[in-house]
Amino acid sequence: MALGAVNLLAGLALGLGEIVPATRFVLEVVVANFGVVLVGAVAIGAAMLPAIRPGLALAARCTALTLVVCGCLVLAGMIGIAFQLWQGERPEMTLYASGLTMNLGWRLCHFIALLLSAQALLGRRTGAAAALLLAGAHFVFEQGSLRYGADAIPWSYVDGYGPFLYWHVAAGICWSALSVLLLAVAQIFASPRSAWRQRLTANVGTVAWAACVFGAVCGGWMYYNLHTGRQSFSVSETDGQRLDRPPQPEYSRLDFALDLFPVQRRLAVRGRAIVVNRRAAAIAELHLAFPPWLQIDEVALTGELVEQRSSYRRFRLNRPLASGETLRIEYTARWDAQPLPEPAKRIPLLANGTFLLSTDLVPTLAHGYSPTITFAPGAAVIFGTRVSTALDQIAVAPGVLERAWREEDRAYFEYQTAAEIPARASIHSGRYALWREELDSVIVEAYYPPRRPDMRQIIAAAKRQLEHLDNRAVNVPTPFRIVVVPDYRPLVQGLGLLAIGWQHPAEADAEFERLASTGVWPYSERRALQRIGKSGREERQ
Repeated sequence: MALGAVNLLAGLALGLGEIVPATRFVLEVVVANFGVVLVGAVAIGAAMLPAIRPGLALAARCTALTLVVCGCLVLAGMIGIAFQLWQGERPEMTLYASGLTMNLGWRLCHFIALLLSAQALLGRRTGAAAALLLAGAHFVFEQGSLRYGADAIPWSYVDGYGPFLYWHVAAGICWSALSVLLLAVAQIFASPRSAWRQRLTANVGTVAWAACVFGAVCGGWMYYNLHTGRQSFSVSETDGQRLDRPPQPEYSRLDFALDLFPVQRRLAVRGRAIVVNRRAAAIAELHLAFPPWLQIDEVALTGELVEQRSSYRRFRLNRPLASGETLRIEYTARWDAQPLPEPAKRIPLLANGTFLLSTDLVPTLAHGYSPTITFAPGAAVIFGTRVSTALDQIAVAPGVLERAWREEDRAYFEYQTAAEIPARASIHSGRYALWREELDSVIVEAYYPPRRPDMRQIIAAAKRQLEHLDNRAVNVPTPFRIVVVPDYRPLVQGLGLLAIGWQHPAEADAEFERLASTGVWPYSERRALQRIGKSGREERQ
């Protein structure tokens, strides 16, 4: 416990020097810096216990080690709370309770069951060696799915545990069922092995069967959700093919009618695009490569469909598109979010904090498919967006909010740009609070989670970004909107030993900053909680 406390204090002091010590970040430090020591302590403690004997010895040892873990977690939580109070932060007790229990306590209970089962089945010496090997393997595998026990679950101030909660609970029940089954087997076949029939009682058999049933049900639910045919949002580099670029038109206008269902994490889109031939030669064929996560229902244009694949359509136009001519494309599509998104990537569809890009919804005008290329560099379009979302949410998109209304328990928002903006833009929906202020004759609107505003940092960022856009001779859109978006990326990668493996969010929004010229700037919540040296600390004080 002393070693874990020292390692935890080092992580808090060295790792959170430039970050506001919010409860979310303190918990990540506790899980990484205190958990890495606690796993080894549990392994050594289980190996040092006397040999397993028949009776209640196995259950008593599980209870004893579990109580030790609980005591250590209480100590770690008290250190984290004291550090927050010292820094002038208000701890969130409910988040401490859920985070310590689900991210560390549950996993360690599974680990205890595995260690004691190994000792009971393999004997004291062999079991002790196996316990140490298992502890080492726990550190070697950085991929959570390869570790034994429920893995840590990320948290966000915008959407809480988000889409990870149900999956985490199901995986935890599966690991708990396996742990109970291992303990039942160890109870039956502990030394002396000749008496296993006497230890195979009705109670032990009932517990083993119940563990099998719970594990099968939760495992079946997880398998079903992974094999329902829904496309994953994340596309690896090997999935992208080199694009053959025959002469194709370019987008000049994009209009979306989005129906968002945040709780169900799905959407329906009706898109209408105007393309123009800016080439000297006429274009006879049109190639549309849709993002693979979209389920295409219908594509309509003045041409004949000559080739169709899951995410690709090729049309022969009724009349070649001459230079300077335009063509209208209409399509409808659906998107059901994948059941288990990756925390390290942007998660587009959330119950609160939906963050979509136009590249998620628009086909590529080229033959083949690329997960990154949708618009030509420097492409600019007129945007029109109508978003319907949940009644308690606000939708944000580029342009001027022309009207907002409610109809049939849905909230509608209609935006329209007066001039061309970069084609890569963002669309948001969430339960946001709104702050509005005029900075240098530009109206700035900030949409932030009421639970964690941190408005001073957002205001400072807005001023810097407006100066940056003005220096680039870009017409700053008004109102200029900043939307705080969820960020589930972990603060610590790998082992948390004396603040080793830390990732600071200084460059986290580099990609999002390029979207600011559209008038809507997605702003990572991690960056909103970042201090920028001495000036940031003084401004926050």
